[in-house]
Amino acid sequence: EEFWWEHDVPKEVFSRLIQPTDVDEFFQSFWEKQPVVIKRSGNARASSSSLFSRDSLDSILKGEEIEFGLHMNACRYVDGQRENLSPQCGRASSSKVWKLFDKEKATLQFHQPQQYQDSLWHLCAALEAYFGCLVGSNIYMTPPGSQGLAPHHDDVEVFIIQLEGSKHWRLYKPLDVLSRTCSRDLEQKDIGEPSHDFTLNPGDLLYFPRGTIHQADTPAGGSHSTHITISTYQRWSNSDLLHAVLPAAVEAACSGHVNFRKGLPLRVMSENGTASTEHAGAQVSSLLSMLQDLTKSLSSNVTEEITRRAVDAVNADFVSSRLPPPPQPNAANVPAKKKKKDAEDCLSDSRVSPCGDAPSSEDQQVRLLYAPGYLNVLIGEKPLELSGMDGEGSDEEEEAEEEESNDGGSNKGEEEDDEEEEEEEEE
Repeated sequence: EEFWWEHDVPKEVFSRLIQPTDVDEFFQSFWEKQPVVIKRSGNARASSSSLFSRDSLDSILKGEEIEFGLHMNACRYVDGQRENLSPQCGRASSSKVWKLFDKEKATLQFHQPQQYQDSLWHLCAALEAYFGCLVGSNIYMTPPGSQGLAPHHDDVEVFIIQLEGSKHWRLYKPLDVLSRTCSRDLEQKDIGEPSHDFTLNPGDLLYFPRGTIHQADTPAGGSHSTHITISTYQRWSNSDLLHAVLPAAVEAACSGHVNFRKGLPLRVMSENGTASTEHAGAQVSSLLSMLQDLTKSLSSNVTEEITRRAVDAVNADFVSSRLPPPPQPNAANVPAKKKKKDAEDCLSDSRVSPCGDAPSSEDQQVRLLYAPGYLNVLIGEKPLELSGMDGEGSDEEEEAEEEESNDGGSNKGEEEDDEEEEEEEEE
């Protein structure tokens, strides 16, 4: 049985994430604008626990080297104060974690669970392909009658899927719309009355833009709550692209316009800084006018080539940091499933040249499937023929190459000795 997050087309995965809301409607009405709660029932509710559960976490704690501070935190919010209950470092064993959860009523924060759970690996990788930028996730597990975090806002777009139990949420108007930074823990008196007050049940989805102030608690008298927070668009704004564009535009302007190469006024730094006297006001105004004029003329130097290079520079970080492709058990010529850490150890500098037609539509996903000694390119489900690939061969091929290399090295040494003897005889 294929779950919705395992679909091969990233757009379809996102569509199913927010269904029954239409994708176009979502971006027109909600994306970066306002929160939305999408209630679910039936199959959507039943499949939610397959993404992650308390049993999933217990299995990971017993089978992986999970560390406090790095992978796992435990905290609670009581009487307006947040308490950190977990050690700053050390192994997060199953017994230690569940003691904090069951006895101390701590909320568990499990960071980047997609590194350990294939279902979340599939989901986050598909969303990375759809959004074209990094996607992260955290698991939050809270005992009944408890709250883990103080009111705060984040610097990411947030999608929350309720997986187990129920969670009571309160959202507040942002202090800083589309904030680029995370807030400190906020006090109730600073945030006013909630703009949204609701409860999520298994399968329900919540979206809110970065900067939205929020807090959540698990109702008393029921079971624990588990939800996944999926985050994206961190440092992925117009200003972030400008940070990459402007240095190149300034260099281009310096090459083409003498005004950019003229020297600064005498003593400009000592007389126009924040510590300068009031008498420097006229000089500051003159300097400001000059900088504004240069800035206006700078826009003409933002060329297509500079823009493309800036996009490449920003995209390089995404490409180097994104998730490796998840296992595709139904795809043709895909190797046996390997752990993600094995896939990440593969050689990334192999040079390959594609042969054949390029993808015909944006929905026809191109994937690089790789693991040590293996690289394949799939367009949809069809393998792409490759030429000029520098990959690892079979053991027999490596042994043959090693023997050939040794023989070649031996013959080369003998040839060099012969050449030296001939030179001595000539002398």
